[in-house]
Amino acid sequence: MNDTPDKTIEKLNNEIEDFFFDPSCRFSGKLCWQTAAEMLNYNRSSIPSCIFMVLIDCVKHFSSTDEENTLERLCAVNTDLTFDHVYFFDGQICMIDHEKTAVGEPEAGVARLIHDFIIQQKLEKSMLPELFLAMNEIDGLRVRNLISFVAFGFFHDIIEKNVIYCTNDTENLKILQELMRL
Repeated sequence: MNDTPDKTIEKLNNEIEDFFFDPSCRFSGKLCWQTAAEMLNYNRSSIPSCIFMVLIDCVKHFSSTDEENTLERLCAVNTDLTFDHVYFFDGQICMIDHEKTAVGEPEAGVARLIHDFIIQQKLEKSMLPELFLAMNEIDGLRVRNLISFVAFGFFHDIIEKNVIYCTNDTENLKILQELMRL
């Protein structure tokens, strides 16, 4: 508390410089999975081999299934939209902050909210096919891309919990494995 802001930032950088888990690429599926591969390799020593192998399979799976996007599909997306960031006002849904708004794929704007929904509702992996089947009803939404973005959220959570908290996140790992099957 007595340090200057610069000194505090320097201390934090020294503490976490050995790890990499930045999710700022969430606006592009292709970048998500390129970054995921880098995160995984960089943090390899902090991840148990049984989890590491599943995460490697996940990166391979979603890197190969990511659909190519055209400029016509790009739009403004908020890549950090969770239920904590929305409220109702005068009959409309409003967002509290726009700090993570970027130009990206439409699925990127919905994925974080679905990720948050799965966690808050404690959905069983058996419910995921039904959830994503319902997403097929949304015109213009590519469900395959949406699954990929949601999977990246769980991938990131697993990396973060293993690296920062030294805990094995088996529940999220099960969800990630189910997302690969969809």
